[in-house]
Amino acid sequence: MKVTKDSTDQKYMKKNQTIHRASGFAYLESLFIRIPILIILIAWIYSAVSGYGLTNWDDEGYILNNALLKLPFPAWEAHFTTFLMGNYHPLTTFSLHLDMQIWDDHVRGWHLTNIILHGINTLLLLLWLQAVPKLKLWALPVAILFAIHPMHVESVAWVSERKDVLYYLFYFAALFMHARWLTGKISFSIAAPAILLLFILSALSKGMAVTLPITLIGMHFLHAKPKQMKEWILYGTLLMIAIVFGVIAIQAQQSTDSIKALTDHAILLRPVYALYAFSGYIGNWILPISLSNFYPYPDLSTPLTWLMIVITPVLLVSLWRMQKWTWAMTWGCLFFLWHLLPVLQLLPVGEAILADRYSYIAGIGLSIVIFSFAEKLITKQTIKVLLFILWAGGLTYGAKIRTQVWKDSLTLWNNMIHQYPDGYFVAYNNRAIALQKLGRTNEALQDYTRAISMFEPYRDA
Repeated sequence: MKVTKDSTDQKYMKKNQTIHRASGFAYLESLFIRIPILIILIAWIYSAVSGYGLTNWDDEGYILNNALLKLPFPAWEAHFTTFLMGNYHPLTTFSLHLDMQIWDDHVRGWHLTNIILHGINTLLLLLWLQAVPKLKLWALPVAILFAIHPMHVESVAWVSERKDVLYYLFYFAALFMHARWLTGKISFSIAAPAILLLFILSALSKGMAVTLPITLIGMHFLHAKPKQMKEWILYGTLLMIAIVFGVIAIQAQQSTDSIKALTDHAILLRPVYALYAFSGYIGNWILPISLSNFYPYPDLSTPLTWLMIVITPVLLVSLWRMQKWTWAMTWGCLFFLWHLLPVLQLLPVGEAILADRYSYIAGIGLSIVIFSFAEKLITKQTIKVLLFILWAGGLTYGAKIRTQVWKDSLTLWNNMIHQYPDGYFVAYNNRAIALQKLGRTNEALQDYTRAISMFEPYRDA
């Protein structure tokens, strides 16, 4: 079996040798070159974040007023038996509790932990992609986009999103171990328990980790079809664990009424909203010029909304008819869609139609689609490299600017209200609280009044 597999991999690499050279990144294959590049980019983008404060958007519930963090450390039972703000993520709350022991109430340390976790995630992503023969071609450019993209600033600069950067730490580690097993670098007896443990740790950090079993099964079929009973037992066990955590996640959401009533959004309109959100994620990934910490549901009476709803299906059909489609584009689309599917509001959760943090892993698939299409469309290596440098440079600068939005509550809600003046009454209430704390009472009163005018029963305002 080993000889056959190695022979297959050699044939694949030989077949794609010219494409690898054409990618423009062959001369950067050494990890001693790639890792410093990624670390420098992350350090430059997030250098100011460690000096930022907390916001009045979830940070009070997760940090300032979180009773779990005031218990004697480690308080395992309390962490594992508590729903916090509609979520079950005991490992995340434990990590915040640990931060409290290390950094006390120094916010700089809380931010620094998030930045370090993002850096480790980026390196794990690079190692995973390099371990998959059919994806190795795009390992460095995809890792660079992951490190620098402005849509990822929310997950890193917002302390309350510790759950994002933490659960992907175990998620990417599981993918890496899985790839090492499939390529014969480690045995099944080592990989299987490691994957199971990493999946459980990931799910204990955030419920969204339930997508991992299908991702692993898809990666196995990309390499070769599962043939042995022990492989199916592993995947079956992962799926059963995912169902358990999925049920727990739904119960946690229901504990705070986060899941909207069925009458709030008509069932027939949910696929329409899902297409809108899908297009929004694609557009923001390619050109992130109007990002927000909150995206309200669109007005279905405007032509622009319907343009966003139909543009993605039209684009996909057009690419297919142009015969520009490749296996990598299929894999990238499925990876992108699968990791967005739970948050496309087919089951309405919360008031937002999309969120930057949900692109944290989904963007990997979209990046593969873009690079694969570039390989088909552009033949000259220098042009491809130049375009990537220009795009990556713009994203890096955009991410650096985007971090400033998360400086404090006032900058956060100023940005959201600038993007959507009539979008969300809570934004005005939260900005009013920030203004009131600064002693700007008249401005705060205007925002409280605006929030009530947008939603009269709003008791907080």
